[in-house]
Parts: sequence; structure tokens; C-alpha cells
Amino acid sequence: MKITKSQLKSIVKNLMEEGTEFDYMLLSRLQQDNEYYLNAGSRSPKVLWANDEVDQIEKMKELYNKLDKKPDWISMDDIEEYERQMVTNLDEDYTEESNYSSNNIPQVNELNKNRNLVADLGDGFVVTIIKIADDKFFVTVYEDDKVVHTETHNSANSAYAEYEKIRGEIASW
Repeated sequence: MKITKSQLKSIVKNLMEEGTEFDYMLLSRLQQDNEYYLNAGSRSPKVLWANDEVDQIEKMKELYNKLDKKPDWISMDDIEEYERQMVTNLDEDYTEESNYSSNNIPQVNELNKNRNLVADLGDGFVVTIIKIADDKFFVTVYEDDKVVHTETHNSANSAYAEYEKIRGEIASW
């Protein structure tokens, strides 16, 4: 059974009404997409949840404003910085090279200090690790700009172990 875009929007709307946990998760997912878009995603809107830079930022603002308890891993200033980088410069040619590669993903102790990490594993695979709280990390795997795997981890060690597992699996292909 194929789900239409309107059916998917209806499902998402129903999930969003069920509680704020989904809002936090979706906001984190949008942040991950932004990091990928700005770094390894070649600034392609098709890697964004909303498939459009303006809609993506608007959804982030909507979610953030809807939350009674604001997350400590993203602020409105952060969202506005994403807006500046993604929307304000839409007409400019993007020439900045990504600083990320599979050779420079941080070790676990660095992962505890930072929030947004991107590793380009080659062959179209990219892994992001987003720290959303002291004990919560989201690991997302992209293949050719599509999300193929997302997992939540309760420690930096667990998130990094997942990254190592994924990197090993991809290298063995």
C-alpha cells in the first residue's frame, strides 16, 4: 500500500497531537536535516524534511514556539542562524567545502561536548549524530540524500558504537 502525501501529513498531524515527545523528536530531525543540508547534502532541498528551505525553517519555528519546555540543545537563535544560512543565501552560489569526513568524526569524549556531527562515509552514505540532551543522541544514516535509518541512543558511547557498526557494515559492502 502506497501512502499519499496528504495521508502522510494526516498521520504526522495525528502524531503531533498525541504529545510533545514527537515535537521534540521532529524538531531534532529537522535540525539533523539542516546540518546535513549545510554540510554533506550539497544544499539540496530534497534532503530536507519539508523539501524546501523556507518551509523547513517555518516548521522548526512552529515546533519550537509550541513547546512549553524549550529544549537545551537548540534555541530560537540557532533556528534563526539556520534561516540565515539556508534561506537568506538561497540565491548565492555555495562554494564552501564541508569540514566533515569519516576520518575526522570525533571520539566519544568530543561527542559529549558537541551537538552536531556529520561523517561522510563515501558511496553516498552520510551519518549524523545529534546530541539533544545529556543522555539523548539521535543517529541518522542517509543514503543518496534519503534517510535510511534513525535511532535514538541514551549515551555518547552507544551513539558512537552505532556509528562504528554502520561504518563497518558500509565498508564491508
